[in-house]
Amino acid sequence: YDYVRIMEVPFIGFAQAFAGTIPFSEQGFIMDAGDPDDVKTLDNATLTTMHEMGHQWFAHQIVPGYSRGFNVLSEGLTSYITLDAYEAMYGWDKARYALENATIAQMQALAFIDREKEVPLSKARGQQYLVYNKADWVLWGLKNYIGPQNLRDAMKGFIDDWGLKGPPYPTTATLTDVLREAAGPDYDQFITDQWDRIVWWKFAHGDDGPSVIENADGSWRVTIPIRTDKDIKTEEMETSLSYSEMEGESLNEPLEIGFYSDEPKKLWSAYDQLEQVWVTKTAQTFTFDVATKPTHIALDPRRLMLESYVDDNVETVSESSAYQR
Repeated sequence: YDYVRIMEVPFIGFAQAFAGTIPFSEQGFIMDAGDPDDVKTLDNATLTTMHEMGHQWFAHQIVPGYSRGFNVLSEGLTSYITLDAYEAMYGWDKARYALENATIAQMQALAFIDREKEVPLSKARGQQYLVYNKADWVLWGLKNYIGPQNLRDAMKGFIDDWGLKGPPYPTTATLTDVLREAAGPDYDQFITDQWDRIVWWKFAHGDDGPSVIENADGSWRVTIPIRTDKDIKTEEMETSLSYSEMEGESLNEPLEIGFYSDEPKKLWSAYDQLEQVWVTKTAQTFTFDVATKPTHIALDPRRLMLESYVDDNVETVSESSAYQR
């Protein structure tokens, strides 16, 4: 449609998408939109409106086959494009704040009280924390690894191929095939881990800490020891296991490392340099040359990996570990 109507409705507590029309509770019209210039505020009214707008494509054009995981193709994809639109409107840091303080925080809270057995994302039942939140987080990670426009193009192709059509209807298997094609073979295992298994990564700085040495040209050589683990659980398993305890499993994990000259939590995008590596060992050391002497080093600063405990991801570079030639 070439129009959209947002309609204020009293005595309801939700918004919903219809064809070209979004009934929105009156409380949504008086919601605090936060400060657009303050990264650490949420504009929930805009997030909700964007979400219902997204359903004009996902659910109204993409109609999923009624199988396990079906609602990911409507609610999950809509949550992903909502955050993408929010980022386009407000910038990357506000989008990352929304991811951290809405998507991830809500996922952890809802998972804690959910009584159903956790299942892989591709086989989600009615669990909101999977259908909405985990799907949103997973697609945020893939988007930032392969590039936002590459994922948008993949979604457009998905709509062109499957939108407004009758049976057979697409499933999560159809979607993951689209994602694999867009991402390429390097990310095939990554997509399998996020969609077809239950995987949580664990990254931490090594006990020795980083070393920073000034090069002759004035740049800085940074050496970083990193510890990595990956807990894996399939639908058939009762409890998760470290990859090291499972036969035939190995590490080949994408990981970003950010170098900062100020506290990262002030502004996560303010890294002086961002590097991506592939982690293949439990204990591994990486070396980089950076133009500016770092004061902090952050593992996965953009929250692209499913990791529940991240307090040990940021390391402050001590003066004793940085010295000039």
